[in-house]
Amino acid sequence: MLKGSNALCRTGNDSLVHSRAIYKVTLFGLLCKVALFGLLFFGRRWDRIKAVQDADNNRIDNSANQATGKVGHEVEHAAFATIHETLVEFIRATVCKREYAHNKYAQPLPLGPLSAGPEHGIATGKSRVFAEMRQLVPDLRKIFQLLVCERRYLEDYRHAENSGNGTEKRVLVKKAFKHLDAKYKKTPRPNCHFSTFVCMKAITLKAGREKSALRYHPWIFSGAVDEVVGDPELGDTVEVYSYRSDFLGLAAYSPKSQIRGRFWTFGEKANIDREFFSDLLDRAIAARKSRGFDIEDKESAFRLINAENDGIPGCIIDKYADIYSVEILAAGAEVHRETIYELLAEKTHCKGIYERCDSEVRRKEGLQLRTGVVYGEVSDEPVIINENGILFPIDVKNGHKTGYYLDQRDARRRIGELSKGKKVLNCFCYTGGFGLYALRGGCEKVYQVDVSKDALKLAKEGIMRNKLSTAHATHVEADVFQYLRKCRDKAETFDLIVLDPPKFVESKDNLQKGARGYKDINLLAMKLLAEGGMLATFSCSGLMEMDLFQKIIADAAADAHRRVQIIERFGQPADHPVNTAFPEGQYLKGLLVQIV
Repeated sequence: MLKGSNALCRTGNDSLVHSRAIYKVTLFGLLCKVALFGLLFFGRRWDRIKAVQDADNNRIDNSANQATGKVGHEVEHAAFATIHETLVEFIRATVCKREYAHNKYAQPLPLGPLSAGPEHGIATGKSRVFAEMRQLVPDLRKIFQLLVCERRYLEDYRHAENSGNGTEKRVLVKKAFKHLDAKYKKTPRPNCHFSTFVCMKAITLKAGREKSALRYHPWIFSGAVDEVVGDPELGDTVEVYSYRSDFLGLAAYSPKSQIRGRFWTFGEKANIDREFFSDLLDRAIAARKSRGFDIEDKESAFRLINAENDGIPGCIIDKYADIYSVEILAAGAEVHRETIYELLAEKTHCKGIYERCDSEVRRKEGLQLRTGVVYGEVSDEPVIINENGILFPIDVKNGHKTGYYLDQRDARRRIGELSKGKKVLNCFCYTGGFGLYALRGGCEKVYQVDVSKDALKLAKEGIMRNKLSTAHATHVEADVFQYLRKCRDKAETFDLIVLDPPKFVESKDNLQKGARGYKDINLLAMKLLAEGGMLATFSCSGLMEMDLFQKIIADAAADAHRRVQIIERFGQPADHPVNTAFPEGQYLKGLLVQIV
């Protein structure tokens, strides 16, 4: 019985193996048939595709031959002539729509035929753009001679020409440049980018770097620039384009600075000329007047132009009574400095304008240092201003910055209100501004400390001019850090201390070093405060953000083993506005803290 069962099993297994073998052979045969059919079908399909391509090439050649009746090189020349005429129309439409809409000398560009050449094909006019267009045509020829020889874009461009689709033309031009990059890497390229079709001087940003410009931030850093077109010189106005050739605005170009461009306009075209700056000055004057600062007041002092925040990057204009002190730190404003001075004198009817272009920052822009009278008369004697009823002597020729720190006006007034009956220490006093307010506020004693002998001389003169008690003021010529350490060693205390140091952070590279300086000086000051004493501490470093500054003060308090509360914050006054898109404009920050 067992043997029979084994025999039956063997018989069943043999049948199963035989069936599987037949199935495999059948499946293999079916796959072979499918593959053969596919080869035949796709082979015929490929022949059809090749035939269509050949027909298209022949159609392009025939259409060119029919249009010109010529062959060989003459066909290519005639085809290029057709493209040239289309480009001429495209350029005329684009430039007239964009550039000449704001040009009082607007007129059609009488561009001639190809045979006329660039010298005769474009008539000269009053606008400088005519001359720039004259330089543009040879570059167009070089580019499209290469393209037409390849016959790659001829048919597409003719289609765009017939349809009148300007966008399609722009897309084609961009594709053409990519083709040239890939095909002619060893061929000398003309100095021409897509943006050159609408402007001879332009910069193109890298992909994704246009975001700040779309948020109206006025700076273009060197790392954001992808390509510079037209060889712009220092201070030239250039058009700014995104990586996708979207127009972003007009900017002043600075080839040596880390800030490669500073925007004049965003998303709109304008002539950067006398009318442009006249409008900016009119706006600034009206805005200041609405905030209580009038140029007709011949005793007041305030900031009229606050650089990027008022539309003139790198330009500071401060009013001191009837004298204006101007500081220019950027190449764009430097190029237009004479226009700015003429308009300033015309609109303010001032006695004189003094130029304070002596900051080392100018060297980073590739600019030379310069000072001097540029309009009217400016005496060597100090200019007397009236600030909240206190008279200040200002040395516009040799003083710090433009002559005085107008940005601390509100803080000085507040210190005067807090000084009654207190012993006050005014560090980095300069001309004694905080000290004069403290004396008028009724302080018991004020100690004015500064390293500059000339500054202390003006501080003493201010006390006498305002008929305040000299017996309540002591002036100390010393290094502030060393003076604070001596006071600490003597266990001397004060009720109110003012720390208004110069800029400790000049660049990102020395941010940590500057932070240590701020901490050290605040640590020393907190050790000198009496119980319940107050410290008014400031930073004018634009790179020092308020959050970091507050953390430094907290660390200093912890190391001094003092419990401290923040009771007020200080910032820039109304004549020093800050554009919301330009946080770097908020350079001044201050805290009023109290020991508890």
